Amino acid sequence: MYCFPRPSKADLLVSIMSDRSKAALDELRERLRKLEQGGRVPTKRYVNMSEAAAFLGKSREWLPRRLLAGTGPQGRRRGRQWQFRIEDLDAFAESTD
Repeated sequence: MYCFPRPSKADLLVSIMSDRSKAALDELRERLRKLEQGGRVPTKRYVNMSEAAAFLGKSREWLPRRLLAGTGPQGRRRGRQWQFRIEDLDAFAESTD
């Protein structure tokens, strides 16, 4: 007696999903892929120099050189530390692409 292979639960779910649900699932997968490629997004509004460099995908030494040259992202000094807004880092990253 020949026995057909038993379909997996995932295969069964996909077979009964509507086209709209499949499209929504594909969209979520694409968004997840983009988030994973982009790295970790900080949840706080301001970041320090190390976090800003990591956010931009650059080295810690790259950022002070850009600030001295006047070609880096907008930031402000608070005492001896630099602080950068996430929105400013996003704008800088988009302008350099």
